[in-house]
Amino acid sequence: MALGGIMVNDVQKVQIDGSIESFRNENYMFREIKWSKVSNQKLTEYQKFTSIIEEHFRLSGVHFRSLVLETEKFNFKKYQGGDKEQGFYTFYFQLLYHSFIKKLASNPRNKVTVKLDHRETRYKLGELKDILNNRCRKDGLHPIVKAVQACDSKTSNILQLNDVILGAIGFNANQKQLKKDANHAKKELLKFILFIANVSDFRFSTNYLLQGGCIDNWRFQFSKVKQ
Repeated sequence: MALGGIMVNDVQKVQIDGSIESFRNENYMFREIKWSKVSNQKLTEYQKFTSIIEEHFRLSGVHFRSLVLETEKFNFKKYQGGDKEQGFYTFYFQLLYHSFIKKLASNPRNKVTVKLDHRETRYKLGELKDILNNRCRKDGLHPIVKAVQACDSKTSNILQLNDVILGAIGFNANQKQLKKDANHAKKELLKFILFIANVSDFRFSTNYLLQGGCIDNWRFQFSKVKQ
């Protein structure tokens, strides 16, 4: 399993939204864009879409982070009292805090709103907000998380861009591109994203710089997690 996110400020969000809306109008791609929809018929369009990574990650310093989870090592019964939802959001905490929040929380003027793709869950996202802010305080940092919100990816260009990048990372992490019946379009799009990132493989813990921006991918082996 893989989790991932894109960190943007207000100006960067407007710029990315503008680029994606221009792409949609030029290519008649008005429906939701996501990894599961990659096809031979739309491969060229998806390559153009992911080129936005290069444009904004290189020039604007937009950051993407991902967390690759080795699911065969999960033991929710031992470490989360059998609560898989609690375990799932513990992993979200790891990604959000160590990849994004911790880097920003030294400055009290920074304020962060976390937007997660909507999913059916009994977990209260306000709890994740509290955990993130409490960890900031514990580490002598400022509690900068204003809100953790569920967002419908159909209405979010950035969540759709995140889905395509993360889909490629998961595809590569599971080595699906090597299977005989592998989806040809997804194989080609993976190659294209690897080329943009200037790397040969997303399977390993990495920190690949794209000038001002960064695609960072790290693996997490399940153990008792401190929050």
